[in-house]
Amino acid sequence: MLSVEEGQVGAFHTIPAIMLRTSIGSACFPTMGTSCPSWQRNRAYAEKKARLWEKVEWFSPLWIAHSNERELLRDIEASPPDRALGVFNYHASTLYPLGFQATCLAQLLPASKSISVFAPLAREAFLGFYSGSRASSVAALIPVIEGVLKRIYPGMKPKDAANKIVDGASALAAKLYFGEMWAPPEFKTTDFLYGLDERVFVFETFRNWLLKFYFCDINDYRGKTSLNRHIFAHGDSTEWGRSENFSRLVVAIAMLGVIESWHDGTNSIPVLFP
Repeated sequence: MLSVEEGQVGAFHTIPAIMLRTSIGSACFPTMGTSCPSWQRNRAYAEKKARLWEKVEWFSPLWIAHSNERELLRDIEASPPDRALGVFNYHASTLYPLGFQATCLAQLLPASKSISVFAPLAREAFLGFYSGSRASSVAALIPVIEGVLKRIYPGMKPKDAANKIVDGASALAAKLYFGEMWAPPEFKTTDFLYGLDERVFVFETFRNWLLKFYFCDINDYRGKTSLNRHIFAHGDSTEWGRSENFSRLVVAIAMLGVIESWHDGTNSIPVLFP
């Protein structure tokens, strides 16, 4: 053994731990559990944020300044359920403008192993959308998310593939949270890191959006955007063609590319915007 140290670990919200360093590797033993008040505060805050994102059928996004995110969440929290979506759409028009979408399509999607094949389709949809063919452009992008998941895990049901890819991304985030040191398995779970590591929180809220809204069965869907794979496929409504759903799809597909690159460890799409 080379050393035993007591200090802080963690990439975002740090926690106290004892680090053992040896000639064959390092190990980390957190001294804070789920009964610690600071862990509980961070967890409660993360759950509150997640509920606000769910209120507008979205996930915690990358590539947005914290100040803009706080302003958006504050406005969502102050809005009654029937107005919250309109508040989100107002903010989204400035957070995801044409240039933002174009960067996603031109630089992020082609860098993804599984999404790159859909990049030409996405570019055509982008040109069509801003030429006036809005509903058809939304329709072109809706199946892409399922198509990407099928390319990553052929033969697997989309929901199962979504769970597996998010599990892989969160596992890498957990590994990096502890500085790639060995840590007891119970501290590397999504449940423990949900309120501590922002990357885990982003990945998990994206999982929630996929399962609770995008792939939700028609009879169980309670949202207002109608951005749902089954509603689109079965013609249950035409509300999926709303113009604001186009930017949502562009961002969601780019986000799926980030999660894929964390799932397979390639980092082909960075968490920092170009």
